[in-house]
Amino acid sequence: MPSRDLLSLRQQVEALQQQNALLEARLASHQQHDQDFYRSLFDTMDEGFCIIEFFDGPHGPLSDYVHVLANAAYAKHAGIPNVVGQKLREMVPDEADDWVARYGAVLRTGEPLHFEQELVATGHVLSVTTFRVEPAEKRQVAVLFKDVTARRRAGHAPQPLNEEL
Repeated sequence: MPSRDLLSLRQQVEALQQQNALLEARLASHQQHDQDFYRSLFDTMDEGFCIIEFFDGPHGPLSDYVHVLANAAYAKHAGIPNVVGQKLREMVPDEADDWVARYGAVLRTGEPLHFEQELVATGHVLSVTTFRVEPAEKRQVAVLFKDVTARRRAGHAPQPLNEEL
């Protein structure tokens, strides 16, 4: 191959490498922007949100979970701060079986679930929507919730008056 053809090929390769570097830099910038955008949404949303990850505990397979991610609103709605890294059975041992049963069913079946339940440890009544994080092998469930204690109490307030009448 003549040297001028080799020189031309080298120049083309260098031009392609420069173009590739520019594209990679743009992609990284877009990815960082997306991460910042979604992090901002996560941090500012009013609903509590967390991702829990099940593990095999002393009570059997998939009998406990740890909070791997939570937003600031988690503490506001559930009344429990700094949950990331905390295990359910250490946080609320007396209530753990109920929460494991509900979220465990979502993990096993992949069927989303909506329910209301009191977190007895804090007295907060939570309206919860939960769904499995795919793939199922991750053993993770996402939980979106809101404190509805005031609404629940307001709904029950007329009850004694109605009974008296």
